[in-house]
Amino acid sequence: MTPGTEITFFRNHLIIGCDAGPGDRLIVRIAGQTFSSPPVSDGHRAIVSIDYAPLYDADALPHELELASPAATVRLPQLDALSLVDIRSKAEFDNRVQGPASRQLHDEAARFCCRRAIRRHSDNYPLQAAAACVLGYRILEALDPDDTDIAEVRNAGLAIIRETPAGEDGIRWRSSVGTMLGYLGILLQDPDLSQEALSAALEHRDAGRLRTPNYARGEILLAALSLMQERKGEALELLRDIEDAFRGGVAGSRIEIPSQGYYACTEIHASLFAVRAAFDLRRAIAAIPNGVSPETVTLNFNFSGLSPILRALTDEGHFRAWLKAASATKLRRVRPPSEVHGFRKRSGALLANVWSAVENNAPSVNSDWPVELDALTKWSVALASAGNFSWSGLLDLAESRYWLGLKMAHERSPEASRVLAGAAPWAKRVFSTVPFAERADFARMEAIMSLVMSSYLVEHSLLNPLPAYADRAEFTRLATHHGRSAFKGEEGKAKLVTSLVKACGDADRDRRIS
Repeated sequence: MTPGTEITFFRNHLIIGCDAGPGDRLIVRIAGQTFSSPPVSDGHRAIVSIDYAPLYDADALPHELELASPAATVRLPQLDALSLVDIRSKAEFDNRVQGPASRQLHDEAARFCCRRAIRRHSDNYPLQAAAACVLGYRILEALDPDDTDIAEVRNAGLAIIRETPAGEDGIRWRSSVGTMLGYLGILLQDPDLSQEALSAALEHRDAGRLRTPNYARGEILLAALSLMQERKGEALELLRDIEDAFRGGVAGSRIEIPSQGYYACTEIHASLFAVRAAFDLRRAIAAIPNGVSPETVTLNFNFSGLSPILRALTDEGHFRAWLKAASATKLRRVRPPSEVHGFRKRSGALLANVWSAVENNAPSVNSDWPVELDALTKWSVALASAGNFSWSGLLDLAESRYWLGLKMAHERSPEASRVLAGAAPWAKRVFSTVPFAERADFARMEAIMSLVMSSYLVEHSLLNPLPAYADRAEFTRLATHHGRSAFKGEEGKAKLVTSLVKACGDADRDRRIS
């Protein structure tokens, strides 16, 4: 920029001015249009005001400046600031608006770049997402719930998170936009917006990678909303999922981008702060006295350490107002997206089907059930190896195997032996990875081992007898005892264990007699 020539960006327009004499006019050619100042009549400045509307529509923003006087027309140098906002690619946006040097760009100039990228590059998911994030965080830094750019970033952000992302880069951008919109919902006291955005950010999370602490932060905020809805169990499930995902994510984290300051443990370190907050909130919930609402604990909990933006939102009172708004509205239920939850859901579904067949004495089992059992077995081992445990899901899987094996044995299916024989090696693999801390659920662990022992004894004393187990009556008694002990307090299931194990023994006796 030459001395005396300057450009100023405003929310809806820009102004270019230069030193001029009486009768001089400043002429600006940009985006295929020509703008001219009136002749200078008073003072020493020629000023051109340009509305942004035609600039948003232009593919590029090459510009020319001329100072026309009655005597001659002089070409002026191009303005660096105007050249900087002529962004045509994601790389240029990164360098000029989003990168470390972006703060050199005036706030309103950066906002103009974001709005232009959002409107002109709907086919470029990463560029649109980056622009929405930058614009959103500029709004959040200003902490103005009446900011005129809110509608722009809200509409663009919702369109982005409602689109299925392609590849890891797309997933990462979706989490960034979802987190930004979640914070924007706090500023606007709009818990519905926050819930939709944060839930969308979690949908495509890979439990084997950390990628970003945004996932953990999002689940903590969703848990806070659940607590304000008096849904303590839902909140606890979300908070436990943060810890499950952290364990698996640490095992698979491979972030190494030195040029961006990312190293092998960068995201582990960043996520640890969120995991600590989840742990502290879970302890606070567990300590809630009878008769005290979870809302009280939530309002008094310190969420500000999760991020600088949350600290600012908390200090200005927006976060508390958002929580209060959540208690006054009806929000949908939220489930964690982790593989642990998916495993638990599928294990429960298999058990429901198998148990229904056993309880109602169905004539045969569905041929898909052994296939699903094998798939869930492999999945459970992979999850356990990554430090992810759902003891309710593992118990459902052990029970599914047990009932399915007994039912198939009762039908004299040759597959029964394989199903029951798979219990012991599966249990050994899973139990060999247990971290004996809060992740150990001894009641369910004992029930699983009772089912495994009963399965082993039925297989090796009745279906496929080993010579060492010649005293079939004693081993049948032990198989029944262990099977029944897994169902303490469930007399109906305990009785079925007795009858089905006895039926296996009768079938074995008939086979030997014949």
